[in-house]
Amino acid sequence: MKHPFIKFKKGSFVNVKGRRISFLICVNVLHSVKNAESNLKAIIKNNDIAYLVVDKVQSPPYQYSHEFNSIFENLGYHLYKESQRFEAAYGSSRKVLIYKK
Repeated sequence: MKHPFIKFKKGSFVNVKGRRISFLICVNVLHSVKNAESNLKAIIKNNDIAYLVVDKVQSPPYQYSHEFNSIFENLGYHLYKESQRFEAAYGSSRKVLIYKK
């Protein structure tokens, strides 16, 4: 069910510009993207984003595992909340991380 005041848009991170975004949720997305860091930097620099929600996974089995603390701290965000580790695909594990501006 979709709330009438929430807007969902399809497209690339680099195409989103000049927006005020409360929560950018990138869960189950970035561990298959090689250039995730440059995409994240682009969307953060081009928009006003209050919170970033990502998931930290192990590599392997996932193709890419990113160092979100270093990426986001350099862009003015700090780790706000971190979930407990829980089971993921292929016997791996993941954590959900929330960063705040």
